[in-house]
Amino acid sequence: MKYSILVFLLIFYSACESRSKPKTNSVPAQFSGLENLIVVDTSDAKIINFEREQEIGKLYRPGTPAAPSLGFGPKYAVDEGGRVYIANPYEKFIQVYEPDGSLITNIGRYGRGPGDFESIAGIYIRNEELIVFDGNMQRLQFFNIDTFGLVHSFLLDPNKWKLGNEIKYKHSVSVKPLDHSLLVCLMLNEKDNRSIRGYFQTNRQGEQVSGIVAEEYLPLRQSGINKFGHAMSLPIPTSTESVVLTSDSLIFKLSTRDALLEVFDSNGDYLKAFYLPVNTDPVEKEEVLSQIHPNFHSLFEGAEYPEFWPAAETFFVDDRQDQWVATIVENHNVNDWYIMNSSGKLKGTFQWPTDEEILFVSNGKMYTEFEDSVSGDKTVIRYGIKWE
Repeated sequence: MKYSILVFLLIFYSACESRSKPKTNSVPAQFSGLENLIVVDTSDAKIINFEREQEIGKLYRPGTPAAPSLGFGPKYAVDEGGRVYIANPYEKFIQVYEPDGSLITNIGRYGRGPGDFESIAGIYIRNEELIVFDGNMQRLQFFNIDTFGLVHSFLLDPNKWKLGNEIKYKHSVSVKPLDHSLLVCLMLNEKDNRSIRGYFQTNRQGEQVSGIVAEEYLPLRQSGINKFGHAMSLPIPTSTESVVLTSDSLIFKLSTRDALLEVFDSNGDYLKAFYLPVNTDPVEKEEVLSQIHPNFHSLFEGAEYPEFWPAAETFFVDDRQDQWVATIVENHNVNDWYIMNSSGKLKGTFQWPTDEEILFVSNGKMYTEFEDSVSGDKTVIRYGIKWE
């Protein structure tokens, strides 16, 4: 069965363009001093289509939620052979599937011994190894992807690092692997009422080798009293943020406000940046509230909103070093995606529904997560990419 994503709203967008902040191919004033800035030419974008190929694995949501994990990271990975790894947060093991969707094995179990997991905060494939970050135990474990056996492991202990007063908690919340080192994330002190994450480089034994090489600011939060009289806070849907990812020996950082993607080396030294000129959608209060459960609308009474939504929502880098950036459009049920190569040349664009998250692209295939709106069960779906 073919699943083709077409740009079906071009006429509608053209009619509404006067309501949007128009795109411009000129460099915005705030970026005028940025060296090696590449403005991506979106004038002749080729439409990319996809063909649905295979459902792989299923995570069944139990009656009770999984115990909270002290950390975050991706719950899916794929190796060069097309085998898919799915972290099961409920049973505390990792399911491994063949490309045809058949189950090969489960890695690990709940526990604190070698090869066990108390939590699974993130999984990655690097250098023919599966890397698993257990946020509760502050432990990294490395598994051979041929035998699925444990190779080595170590505990992260930021208390032994040389850290300044900017650190809020000496507890690792995420790990992002580079080719020959790791980026370990700690929470920093707030700046301008905004939570900040800092990334430190360590070797593959967890020993600190640098200070902060990248910072990531989180969305602003709105505090108040919910429908049941309880104090709480929620991220503001219109708030901008920055997103840090790694690929091979590079660090990428996306500023969602302007769709600016910066590239750094593994030491955090700036190399270049890509600016994606896109229209930005005006903010309407009713549209913001539609993304928030009615029980929490009271938190946003009297809230002030920016004039426009952020230009971008998220991004990832595939195994060919192409950058895939999702932009926000007037129809919030879809994202406009742009694919750029490492030189900033636009390879194509497409629309994709926001309720089917794109996880990654590897081996010329795209993998998504589909969540059943009723049962909450999650399935990985693989698509072939039709470039022509």
